[in-house]
Parts: sequence; structure tokens; C-alpha cells
Amino acid sequence: MFSIEMLPAAQGDSLWIEYGPDDGPVRRILIDAGMVATYDIIRQRILDLDEDDRCFELLVITHVDSDHIEGAIPLLQDKIPGLQWGEVWFNGYRHASEFTQDKLGALQGEYLSVLIDKAGVPWNEAFGGGPIVTRENEKLPHANFSGMKLTVLSPTPERMRKLAAEWEKVLEEEGLDPNNPKKTLAKLATVKKLQPDALGQIKLEKIAEEEAKLDTTVANGSTITLLAEYEGKTALLAGDVWAPVLTAALKHLNAERNSARLELDVLKVPHHGSVRNMTRELLEQIKCKRYLFSTSGAIFDHPDDGAFARIITWGGARPKLYFNYPPQEKRLWDRESLQTRYGYRTFYPKDGETGLRVDV
Repeated sequence: MFSIEMLPAAQGDSLWIEYGPDDGPVRRILIDAGMVATYDIIRQRILDLDEDDRCFELLVITHVDSDHIEGAIPLLQDKIPGLQWGEVWFNGYRHASEFTQDKLGALQGEYLSVLIDKAGVPWNEAFGGGPIVTRENEKLPHANFSGMKLTVLSPTPERMRKLAAEWEKVLEEEGLDPNNPKKTLAKLATVKKLQPDALGQIKLEKIAEEEAKLDTTVANGSTITLLAEYEGKTALLAGDVWAPVLTAALKHLNAERNSARLELDVLKVPHHGSVRNMTRELLEQIKCKRYLFSTSGAIFDHPDDGAFARIITWGGARPKLYFNYPPQEKRLWDRESLQTRYGYRTFYPKDGETGLRVDV
């Protein structure tokens, strides 16, 4: 058994992963925690479990965008009976400092860092407590959690250096010092509510070819991207990773495995289906039938028509597209004429529901 549930995280990400033998204990991994409102959903899901079953192998915070990290801050402060985290993966100040002498830390990243320390949860233990990065000319790092193999595809040291330089401004503006956790905790105690960052016939082939600027957002470039493999099933969990970074990592992995294209059961598409994170070069490194879109479409109106068109054009024949929110209005991919012509299918939550579970 291996399933991925896209929790309703508004425009963000929160993936509840379960796996294990059909007749054995269920193992769980949580990747990202969405916005603050997502925390309530995660909390209730945990409370619905028996108290002695509230154990997670791993909590991963892929990067510090608010729509991935915010819900983790109240979650790590919550004293839910029986809740245990086996390990946390998150690149904070101490990890980026290996690559730069500058100060580092977005405000929410600093909050999360001091909370991980306060909770006493093993932090990046699979990497000796150091940064989670991939390095050129080295094998891609991986770790095993009760049979679940997680291979790290990003970020690179260069992306961490860029991140460090960008976030120094945030620390200075907030008057925070990563070496003074007491001051950070005191500031966190005054926060009432975290807020989001201010961040003729249709031919899909033609839309796919339209130029689009690549994502250059520094935080997205530092995303921890994971390849999850369990009992022959494979899922690529892309966070908000840049397309060139992921493409290079996939080329690296395919070379390691002597394969032309990486065969996937599931791809959680990068950056909620932004065309700026989806390229032909990326799609030509994989072979995939199912694509997961985690977003309500709020604020940024994701997914983009261009990303959808590229998946249909270059992502493999007759794919299946999964969404964790029901359609608010008809979008390009909902047109029956296009589904008939290109042979793809769409899947949404049941009426009145949000979030969607997909068995890998």
C-alpha cells in the first residue's frame, strides 16, 4: 500500500503519505503543511487516529514559501497527545551557512528552526544533521524509512547560496539573529496570525510551444525535491522546484540508473502547475501517466493552461490529471472535446469535498 493524499492547502502544498504492507502497520510521512488554515485540517486528521498510532516517520518542509511552511509552525507548537515525529527534513540557517558567510533566514524559516530545536526532533539526521543538497559528480543522496526509499533531487549548493543572500534582508528587517533563539521565540509568541507572502479550434501543441519565462524565485530554487519509491511504486514529489534544476537532477539520476527516461507512477507537478516550472526538457526525462495538481487556484490562478498543454503534448499518451479541489469554473482541461481528442482524463474530489487521495 502506497498512497498520496493532497490535503486542501489553498494555493499551497501539504501531502499526507501512507505506506506499508497490506496486513501490517501503516507508516506516514507529511510533506509540507500548507497555509495556517491547513494546520487545522492536519490536526484533525491526526486526532482521528488512535493515540498510539500518531507516529510519523518523517516531516519534510521543502522550502520556506508561506504556502508550504506556515501550517508547520502551529503544528510543531501543538501538544497533541501521542504525536511523534521520527525526523524532520528542512534546510535552515545552520545548513545554508555551510555555503555562505552571510546570515540567512526568512522569518517563518527562523520560527520553524527554533521550534524544531525546542521539540527535540532529530533534524536532517539522515544527512548527519547537515544540509540536504545534491552535489555535482556525486551520487544523489537517499535515505530509507521502513522500506520507503527517498532520493533527493534538489536543491544544489548554488541555490542555497542564492537563498542565503536573499534572506539576509529579512533577518535585518525583523531584528532577528539565528544565534539568539530566545529572541525569535519571544517574537513568535507575539504573532497572532501568520499571513501569506506577497509572492478557432484549440490546439494544445501550439499552446505548449508558447514561450514562458522560467521561475527565478529564490525560495523555489531551494526546494527539497524527493523521489519516493516503495515496493516497485514510484512518485516524484516536486515541490516548487525550478524546471532546469529538476531537469539536471533527472538527467543525473537517469545516468546513474542507465535509463533513457525515469518511469514514474505519479508526478506531483512543480509549483502547483505553473508554466514557469514545466518545460519540454523536463518532461522528456520522465515517463508518467498520472499528474497531481495541488492548488485551489487562489491568488495565482494555477494551474496554467500552458503547463497543462505541455503535459498533454510532451508528458506521455493518455495521461490522468488529479486535482485536490473541485473546479470553481470550467477550465481548459475540462473541455470534453479536448479530452476526447487527446485521450486524457481528469479526476476531482467528490461533490462538497476537498482534498484527494491517490493510490500510487
